[in-house]
Amino acid sequence: MSSVYPLITPKPIDLERTYTFVLLKVFKDTSSLLLITIEVERVNEEDHLSSSEIFKEDSSVSVQIEDDAVESVPLVKDARYYISQGGVELCTEGVGGTYFIKDPEGKKIAVFKPVDEEPGAKNDPKKLLDQPFLPPGGGAIREVSAYLIDQQGHSRARVPETYLLENVKGPFATEDEKSGSLQKFIQNIGDSGKMGNSRYPVQDVHDIGILDMRLFNMDRNCENILVTKENGEFRLIPIDHTYTLPDKLDNAWFDWLTWKQSRIPFSAETLEFIDTIDINNDSEILRKVGIEEECIRTMKLSTLLLKYGAKAGLTLFEIASLVCRSNSKEESFLEKLVNEIERNCTGNFFEDYEKRLCEFFKLKNDTERVSTEENELKRGEVINLKNDVKSFFTEDSDNGEVINSENDVQRICTEDFFQHQNVHEEKKDPLLEEKEEICGD
Repeated sequence: MSSVYPLITPKPIDLERTYTFVLLKVFKDTSSLLLITIEVERVNEEDHLSSSEIFKEDSSVSVQIEDDAVESVPLVKDARYYISQGGVELCTEGVGGTYFIKDPEGKKIAVFKPVDEEPGAKNDPKKLLDQPFLPPGGGAIREVSAYLIDQQGHSRARVPETYLLENVKGPFATEDEKSGSLQKFIQNIGDSGKMGNSRYPVQDVHDIGILDMRLFNMDRNCENILVTKENGEFRLIPIDHTYTLPDKLDNAWFDWLTWKQSRIPFSAETLEFIDTIDINNDSEILRKVGIEEECIRTMKLSTLLLKYGAKAGLTLFEIASLVCRSNSKEESFLEKLVNEIERNCTGNFFEDYEKRLCEFFKLKNDTERVSTEENELKRGEVINLKNDVKSFFTEDSDNGEVINSENDVQRICTEDFFQHQNVHEEKKDPLLEEKEEICGD
């Protein structure tokens, strides 16, 4: 299988001249050598940085490793060895086959989720879930995808190191050779549902929320956000991305919508980051991992909505509410918009989609696209969702009420539009018991 993984990349430096470094890696079980070409920029010709100086952690540029070079990653090498020595423990929580990988001292180093033991799969040892959110078999590449997409933002959301581990045998539910996702085990003090969410950093909530929007997460609940304490501060770690990147728009689910941090405006730095998200680059990464085109389309739809919403001055709460259903039977704003365009589109779908987003958010110069627009937007000049989110699909959007104050913007998601607490009571999520043990004590 050909895959893309970030390994080590250079710290930020001023860019003028490009040099190419070639690393040699020995494949496992083969005498072949893997050539990894990494392009880095140099300040000037007089700088002579050694490869050890260039290739450091705290990366700012992704390194792409093809094929089986992931076997050279220390976490993967250690996990493969410990599995062969029997260092495997089935997690008793959750609905699928999830295993802690332990060293000889019993310390957990990683979490392994075999593809054939995903919830609903033939070798699922628990047989608790007949109808998972997505068909079994695609969870591993989605776990890896979440890590890779987060790496494009220099690990802003702090997704733990995640790789594909292939063809291992050990004391699993069946004797078959297993392949699946391998994620670094993170020591933690519990999940985010175990303590008051008001203590969590605003930036951590925003960064996880941005990642969830990009991946169209269908199962972001409190139990799959771990809490650590670093330098006296509570920090958040997102795990479990099996139910992301669906092949069609469905009901996204974000527990952080009930947290006050989601209603706080993005910082200038966060807005700049959102603006620089490269959707084409994300698409290529997902393709190389093996994500289907229909799922990549979902990523594009959700990410474009994020980018336009951020440009229009909306909060994370306001933007995310546009992809969430008010109840299980009513389509979200995003679903309605996409369905309308599909019915009426006569040209390029995504051009029509971006045009409609511009109309909805009433951005200046709506002929410009998010990726190139440099004009100052009319901050807060968006449709009042309370009155106009339904009529937007049948009436001229210019007739809608325009919000002109910060107080009015807060009305954008009222009980009339997004009754989150009622949705929470209706949702029957069999996965809510899964997460505490998956990556923590």
